[in-house]
Amino acid sequence: MKVTLGVIQRAVVANILPKEGNITNMRLLREFREMLSFTEEENKLYQPRYEVDGKSKQQMFIYRTVDDEGQLVPQEKEFEVGDVVAKLIEGELKELDKAGKLKDEHIDLYNTFVT
Repeated sequence: MKVTLGVIQRAVVANILPKEGNITNMRLLREFREMLSFTEEENKLYQPRYEVDGKSKQQMFIYRTVDDEGQLVPQEKEFEVGDVVAKLIEGELKELDKAGKLKDEHIDLYNTFVT
C-alpha cells in the first residue's frame, strides 16, 4: 500500500514499530525503518532534533518548516508499505488503543493503517 506521511508521522511510526519478532519480520521492519529515516538532504532541510520543553519537561521533536529563503519546506513523502509491515503497524496501533495508550499523534496513523 502507498501511504503519505508527514515529518512527525515518520518519527511516530518509527517509534511504535515492534522491537522484537521473527527474523523475517525484523528484516522487513529494519528495511522500513531505513526508508522512514531522513536522507542527508532531508536532514539539512528539516534540521530535526529533540528538545526538552521547559514547562512540561517533555521531549519534543523539532524541525524546520521554512527554508533559508522563507519558503515552506515540503512536509510529506510517499512510502510503499508492504502487507506484512502494514499489518504489524496496524497491530501495534490496535494494542495501544486496547490499552488506552493512543495519543493525539497516533490518530492520523490509526486512520491510515487500521481498517
